[in-house]
Amino acid sequence: MRVIYENLSSFFKKISELVIDKAEGLFQGKIDLSDNQLTKALDFGKIVNSKYQKTPAFLRKGIILILNKIPFVGMLIDLKEDIVKGNKIEASTKLYSKMDGFISGTIFGNNNTKWVWWLLPLNIIILIALIKFKIG
Repeated sequence: MRVIYENLSSFFKKISELVIDKAEGLFQGKIDLSDNQLTKALDFGKIVNSKYQKTPAFLRKGIILILNKIPFVGMLIDLKEDIVKGNKIEASTKLYSKMDGFISGTIFGNNNTKWVWWLLPLNIIILIALIKFKIG
């Protein structure tokens, strides 16, 4: 997943631009926008599936899963001033850097290979059992 994420950096930059565009429309004229309203408006399933229909379905589902784990509401509230002023390019760059930092630190940060040491003995036992019952 990490390699796929790193190769899709331009895709995630485009997603951050789409989120900023969506947030700009929400912040226009509304002084007090609740977190719940912002969360409902940022439906990543609809955004990704409508904009990237040619992308394979399994890849879209993985991207949606990653995007749903990111706390965009807090990030957008931090960037509200830039969005309202119309600095969309700067806001999308800041959002992408915050999003990238969150994904790298939280989702992929504690990635390790301890599971290999648990599955290796199990795999050996299963292979020995298969060899014994098929050959012996």
